[in-house]
Amino acid sequence: MKDEKSKHKLKFQILITIIILFIILTILESILGIGGEISAFLEPLKDTKLFLLIYISLFIVSSFLPIPFLTFFGATIFPFLEVFIYSIIGHIISFTILFYIARWLGKDYLNDYVSKKPRLKKLKLDLEKKSFVNIILLRFFYLIPPEFVCILGGISNMGYWKYSLASLIGTIPVTIGSIMLIKSSTSNDPQYMAYSFIIMAGLIIIPLFFIPKLRKLIKINFKKKK
Repeated sequence: MKDEKSKHKLKFQILITIIILFIILTILESILGIGGEISAFLEPLKDTKLFLLIYISLFIVSSFLPIPFLTFFGATIFPFLEVFIYSIIGHIISFTILFYIARWLGKDYLNDYVSKKPRLKKLKLDLEKKSFVNIILLRFFYLIPPEFVCILGGISNMGYWKYSLASLIGTIPVTIGSIMLIKSSTSNDPQYMAYSFIIMAGLIIIPLFFIPKLRKLIKINFKKKK
């Protein structure tokens, strides 16, 4: 039993290490501007037969390395419907990979730890009661890196298909808004651009209405017993 818990702890430490490395790599990417170099590298390949395979494969690679703005880049190359379909396929593959990695590495240790903390256990159960809606809202709030939402889904007790459907619902409007934003900027259509800004702003505002409810839930669970 002790060996099993040690194994769970080791796997969880590996997960934490992966998260830290991903954060460091994301910061380095933003400083060094690697995304622009990737776009410049892919630009000459866009007319080749293998480009679509390369494009979707990059979503898989982004499960482990921060490759930003793949949907934005695709929007400069593919028609609206095509980039939408390709991006959704790529996102679902990436979300699935990260979900199962997080589940394998982190779920057991988190359950072991929470089982010893009654308040944390109750909070976890309360949050998981609305896990479907929570995942959708977190997907809407695109300022949060999508990889972290995958990890949260993986370490919870949420079933894969429930997680996958919630992720799909939450990702669709973000993808549409991102594509519209790029398409509007390249077409110089102010009305189209206004619509895209409304969508992207709405996706940030909607989750904010639920923050007070979340804070209230946490306060209730951690309120000191009298």
